[in-house]
Amino acid sequence: MIPVILRWSAALWGLFFLLISAARWIGDHGNAITITYNDRPQQLTLYDLSVRQHWHLDLSAYGVPINFGWSNDGHILALALTRDYSQFNLYLYDVRSRQMRRIDHPLHQSLLPTWTPDNQRLIFSGEGPQLCTLILATDQVTCHQPGLVPTFSPNGKHLAYLASAGNGWQLWVSDADLGNPRLILQHDELITHLHWAVDGSAIAYLLWQSNIPKLYQVIWMTSAITHIGGEEQQDIYHLDRRGDRFIYTKDQNGNSDLYLFDLTTNQEQQLTFDGQSPRGSVFAPYGDYLAYVSLDLGRRMQQLTVRPLSVDQAVYQADVISPVILWRP
Repeated sequence: MIPVILRWSAALWGLFFLLISAARWIGDHGNAITITYNDRPQQLTLYDLSVRQHWHLDLSAYGVPINFGWSNDGHILALALTRDYSQFNLYLYDVRSRQMRRIDHPLHQSLLPTWTPDNQRLIFSGEGPQLCTLILATDQVTCHQPGLVPTFSPNGKHLAYLASAGNGWQLWVSDADLGNPRLILQHDELITHLHWAVDGSAIAYLLWQSNIPKLYQVIWMTSAITHIGGEEQQDIYHLDRRGDRFIYTKDQNGNSDLYLFDLTTNQEQQLTFDGQSPRGSVFAPYGDYLAYVSLDLGRRMQQLTVRPLSVDQAVYQADVISPVILWRP
């Protein structure tokens, strides 16, 4: 059974999102972000930063949207939807044809699939949980070894994933077709947020030591582990990575703010200074912008902010409900 904290994390990276309508989807790839508004929880909004316009999709006919993810070419949305919060179903929506279809194989919780680099297959966690492969051309599903939160290496040749082991967690790497699985490391405590290095040689992850998340990286061919940023680097949440840069929320001196860490310089830069617990922070696909949600304690609302990496000035803000922040590739 997934620990409570992992279920909470999956829900946080996902509630209330997605599906289909006759609305027209446009927007520059990499400059469009998906959001929901407090007063329209079953409507997906695509906001295009380049032209400052919105496009909307009505989701009400398909149950409650929990999580979603774009294909690597930005043409297909994979959607995790539920009607009763006990069973989660996988749907695919093609933006070009405006066609949506349901895949008749349940998801494990609301955990999101990962796309192969050629966008021809999906790997997802099915019941069990087992890692399952969906071939898009035929909708054929084949399930394999136990596993959760699969993620492909940059060159698409390997797959990293997690598996539970008693009260602990394991990190595995397999070939792209899930063959030749190799145990990389095992811990008695929770592992989350897997992120590959650009050259595919290492995998960064958060290890929750006594419920305090710390950032590590493992060279998977040798299982050599390093603590990124030194021992003072802890209480890190909502991790994302672009190249050699990480973005995360960190609790420090009683305040939670957003930070950027550069592996090439081993330097950390504070990005926000209001202590409003920013979360869900993600880089834009090309790294020029970032997006995050913070708590507006005065209004008791969550606020989405989109801003350039280099300038502390919002280009877009909106009130949102527990959003998945995800850029269109």
